[in-house]
Amino acid sequence: MPRTLVYFAALALSVFSSFASAQGAAPPPGQPSQEVAGTTDEALTKAVYSALNADPNYYYRHVNVRVDKGVATLSGTVDSSAAIYRARAIAGKVPGVTRVVTNHLKIDTQLRR
Repeated sequence: MPRTLVYFAALALSVFSSFASAQGAAPPPGQPSQEVAGTTDEALTKAVYSALNADPNYYYRHVNVRVDKGVATLSGTVDSSAAIYRARAIAGKVPGVTRVVTNHLKIDTQLRR
């Protein structure tokens, strides 16, 4: 009788594990998930681009965004230092972004036209 109970417990655990992995649960400890991190960084990059381009006060079409493990790096050109500060604030508010690097942004006053 105890052997049957152990068998059913193992079977239940196996079924539960299969169900949890099919539902998108995290990988077992010690096994990194490369696909999840890449997809997340791509999604964050798109979200930061969208947030910057939705800003009604500044023009961010010349700004490039790269997200790596939640760190958003902004590069390119903007028209003022105020635009840099605003870009940092906008990118920092995107859920999932842990830090924003803006030291690669340059000011080009010709963009003000």
